[in-house]
Amino acid sequence: MTTLLTEYDAAEILVLSSSTVQRLAQRNLIPHVRLPGGEVRFCEDDLRRWIEKHKSSVEPGGPSR
Repeated sequence: MTTLLTEYDAAEILVLSSSTVQRLAQRNLIPHVRLPGGEVRFCEDDLRRWIEKHKSSVEPGGPSR
């Protein structure tokens, strides 16, 4: 069984504020589950897959700062 996380737990994983996590979920920009009472929860595996999918990489020999 998957444990669903609160916005505060998700914020720790994403290294964001809980208000940013709320805003991203409201805009359907991050994976989330909306419970019957309207509460929003997050699955850790879904968040980690989302992070991997949205990572940007620097090409070898590309610009460095």
